[in-house]
Amino acid sequence: MTLLHRGFRCMASDVTIEIAGPRIDVNEKIEEAIENFRSIEISCTRFNPTSPLMLANANSTSWNRLPKIAIDVIRAAYEAYKMTEGVFDPRILGDLLKTGYDGNLRFDSNSDFKNESVALPVKHRPNEWKPEFRSGEVLLGDAPIDLGGIGKGYAVQSAMDILQDCADGVLINAGGDIAAEGVNDKDELWRIGIENPWDPEGEPVRVVELEDVSIATSSIRLRSWKHNGRLTHHLIDPSTGAPGGEGLVAVSAIAETTSSAEIWSKTLFLKGLGRIEEFAANHAIPALWIDESGKLFANGAFEENAIWGVTRALPKK
Repeated sequence: MTLLHRGFRCMASDVTIEIAGPRIDVNEKIEEAIENFRSIEISCTRFNPTSPLMLANANSTSWNRLPKIAIDVIRAAYEAYKMTEGVFDPRILGDLLKTGYDGNLRFDSNSDFKNESVALPVKHRPNEWKPEFRSGEVLLGDAPIDLGGIGKGYAVQSAMDILQDCADGVLINAGGDIAAEGVNDKDELWRIGIENPWDPEGEPVRVVELEDVSIATSSIRLRSWKHNGRLTHHLIDPSTGAPGGEGLVAVSAIAETTSSAEIWSKTLFLKGLGRIEEFAANHAIPALWIDESGKLFANGAFEENAIWGVTRALPKK
């Protein structure tokens, strides 16, 4: 079976598109999917002060006219906010900036930012988020928002919507946000390896087979740094304004859409090691998580998709 491959860089991630058994000339569709990625990045980035999102953030209590694709992502974020009862809340931009996560942040083990010390409150749960929408416009509300994670998940799902009817199988991977449809070039289900956070280039900790579903991983492997000498990361708990996920290093979740998988993986991470299992069970989320010692946990719903795995993620030798 023919296998087409395209790779590109977008949203601070390496993106790959695999097309197995194309039924038509899909090159035009692939370009449409890539352009969709680019449009979401341009419209929803917080690292460009003149992006549509950041212009709206600068006037969050006023009506702002935005590109349709930006409004669609904001709507998806609002649905995620309601679905998770506020655990997923994009109004964390100010907290991310307080911890040093801006456009100048380089993610490497030697990063140590000597920013002015910022005292974060013990608890500062914001008011209920109620963005308003009308034709071509949005009113964000009381605080600026960040659409980084959900924007990437939305882009993957949108690209899959464009490509899924053009081939026997499609696999899209954007930095761990993965959508799988149909079969691969060997007429088998797509196999996905979940990386070891301490050895991402080495052997995966789990291999799963996916059929017409998505998987996403929220991890602090890449997005962690030192701020004023203290280790921190990008997964902010909106109820505290501080990095969440006590005891966890990575969480993977499987869902029908990539947007949902991204939302659930982050939400589960924020629940921390003590509460993740119960929350996943209550919401019927297939999930795998890795604690700070490297021990792996997975519920039965996740293991139904697994074909191989280890019990502990070991550091690179």
